[in-house]
Formats: sequence, structure tokens, C-alpha cells
Amino acid sequence: LAARQPRTRLCILSVSRLIARKGLDTLIAALASSQRPDLFLDMVGDGPIRASLQQLAVSFGVADRVRFHGFLEQPSLARLYAQADIFVLPSVAESCSMALFEAMAAGLPLIVTKVGGTIELVEHGYNGLMVGARNVDDLSAALQTLARDRAQRERFAAANRRLVRERFSWHSIARQYENIFEQSLKPRATKGSATGRAEQPPVYGDRTRK
Repeated sequence: LAARQPRTRLCILSVSRLIARKGLDTLIAALASSQRPDLFLDMVGDGPIRASLQQLAVSFGVADRVRFHGFLEQPSLARLYAQADIFVLPSVAESCSMALFEAMAAGLPLIVTKVGGTIELVEHGYNGLMVGARNVDDLSAALQTLARDRAQRERFAAANRRLVRERFSWHSIARQYENIFEQSLKPRATKGSATGRAEQPPVYGDRTRK
């Protein structure tokens, strides 16, 4: 992917269902708290709290900088990934977000919370920043850090592209399965066997085996 050109506004992207456990209210509050009028938020997804999040953006005075796109088909979503500068997943609880993989593949620096499966994918200071869940101050500070440091954003972006290529590409996954299969074919020593061959179980009625 080509390096993103500097511009007067920075785009934050968040992709998820609009439900309470995604922590999106914290993200809107952090955007307002950042005191950076150059930060704009694209929120993709739909759900039962959409109206309350829109009202929250109004109450924080950032409604003109938050766009609610609803559900998007893949081509439109891909364009937003390409235009974004920072990807944020502020979940209170998370297993393994497909959107996070997509953001990594798109070469975006990440800000995530220290919950669930995100801990396995993001190393603080290497490919993104980790913050406490429901912590507006932490998230606001992380947004400000990446907003003012383009070099750090580019380092995180490069790390994410590298991680996807080395760990999550089809070639990499196929190789991992191949290694597992090869290991399963190797003889394994069992307890009490010096040769590495498993001892045969005794045959009942065979008095030669005590």
C-alpha cells in the first residue's frame, strides 16, 4: 500500500455492531476530550444504540465530526479502510474481531482495549496502543499521541502489514497446518519407554505380563 499523504484532517475508523459492549460511547467522549478539531470519526455498523450514540455526539459538540455509516458492503468498507489514518476498537469485551484483522491488513495503526482476543493480536508500542476499557482519558491520550506522531503511525502500520503477511496470510496458515501435520506423524516417547515406542497394553489372561 502506498504511504498516506499528510492532510489537514485525520480520520479515525471504528467498525463494529453498535451495542453497549463495544465501548463506542467511550470513543465519542475521547474524541471530544482530545481537543483536536482535526480528528474525524467514521463509525461503521448498526445496532440498537445508534440513536443514543448520535445523541451523545450532539451533547459532546462533535456531531459534525462523527459520521454514522450504518452497515456497508465490502467495496464501500474497503474505501474507508484505505482513507483512514487510525483504527480504534474500544470494546469492553471482545473475542476475536474480524474488523481488527481487516484493519491490520489495510495497514492501519491500532488503538484497542486490553480485553479478550485483542491482547493476542496487539503489542503495545509495536503495532498499536492498548488502553484501559471504559477509560476516556487513556483513549483520548492515545488518540492525541498518534494524531501528532505520523512516524509512529507509519511504524505501526508497517508492523501490521508484516504481521498479516507472516502470520495470517493463506500461505502462512497453510504452512502452520503443514507443520502440525508433520509433527503428528513423528513417533512420540511415552512414559516408561526408552525406545520411544509406546508399550503395548497387557493382554488379559496372559500370565507372562505381570
